[in-house]
Amino acid sequence: MGGLALGVLLDLTVLRRHLDALFDLGPKALGGLALFYSVMIYGFFMGMPVFNLLVGVIGGYLVGRKAALHGLSADRANRMARVTAMVATSILAVLCVATAWMALHEPTIGSQMRGMLGLPFEVTTPMIYATIGVGGAALRGGVVGLLAAGLVASDFLTSDGEVTPDRLLVTSASLLVLPDLQD
Repeated sequence: MGGLALGVLLDLTVLRRHLDALFDLGPKALGGLALFYSVMIYGFFMGMPVFNLLVGVIGGYLVGRKAALHGLSADRANRMARVTAMVATSILAVLCVATAWMALHEPTIGSQMRGMLGLPFEVTTPMIYATIGVGGAALRGGVVGLLAAGLVASDFLTSDGEVTPDRLLVTSASLLVLPDLQD
């Protein structure tokens, strides 16, 4: 408990000033942060890439907030959105491939899945391939939809072409529910 209290205290005092600098980072630095946190989350959850969707949500928020704070044009914000979506989706694809490779090279993966999920039937190799294919495709599609929550700047632009922070939250929430509205 002491570590948690110390961490919260440091966040509120020392680190708060540095958090605003996140919105001024360039695309390479943000990509590096996304890669670093993706690897850390992947390792923390022992090779389960589902939780790496959190990196996409936070990345979408950072880029969307940067567009709002700096008053970027719709074209520039959309360009940033597409680059961020490609980077996050690429990172997740690499993690999905790594997970698939590990699963396919584990001789007891079928019995492990059966035990973990409490399945009443034997898990076959085609079932494992199907789980990998469907799960990986769903994750990559999900990260694009979740990134849209913070990324698609054209939906929260005012008539004069500037991003307004007050419309960011409403647009982000609607895009989380209906990601197909981004096009």
